[in-house]
Amino acid sequence: MNPKLSLVLGIIFISFSPIFVKLADASPVVCAFYRIVFAWLCLLPYCLYKGNLKMERKDIILAPVSGLVFASDVAVWNVSIKMISATVSTLLANLAPVWVGLLSYLLFKKKSGWLFWLGTAIAIAGMVILVGIANVLQLRFNLGIVLAVAASMLYATYIYITKDVLKRISTLPFMFYSMLGSLVYLLIVSNILGDELLHFNLKTGAALPVWV
Repeated sequence: MNPKLSLVLGIIFISFSPIFVKLADASPVVCAFYRIVFAWLCLLPYCLYKGNLKMERKDIILAPVSGLVFASDVAVWNVSIKMISATVSTLLANLAPVWVGLLSYLLFKKKSGWLFWLGTAIAIAGMVILVGIANVLQLRFNLGIVLAVAASMLYATYIYITKDVLKRISTLPFMFYSMLGSLVYLLIVSNILGDELLHFNLKTGAALPVWV
């Protein structure tokens, strides 16, 4: 698929994700589980056809670990979306680049270039404009906001874990094992919480598969 087309489709699907979380009469963890499981099922036949699932042992171990972090990010974000406005939750969850820049500096004294911070500032300003400055100023500190910020930190951690690994190995096999770790982890968590995984109403059943 054309990379630019893939980027556009990815942006569209991610943009609609909070809406479907709101519509679904399912727990946030279950919503996260189905988001990942449908994506993994789409990836599975291609990976099996190509047969490119071989990786070094350390990378096969690291992939599910990164998947656990990503699954936690999606689940925590979904909880936030259920508690507060999807728009505000999405705005705060997209602070991940800020944390990536700060982590780089605090852990490795690696300064991000001025273009990085300029791009980050423009992106945040754009989100504020979309949400509305009045809505941003009226934010009330609550658990939903804390969880949205926590989700952004988890995603920043995921980016930091994977950025060097993906420089030396193919993306698809890494994503295969990463998402496999994610869905197994979320399946275990949902069972511990006693969440319903099947027998949804029509509205929820129609919303869940759209997140691929």
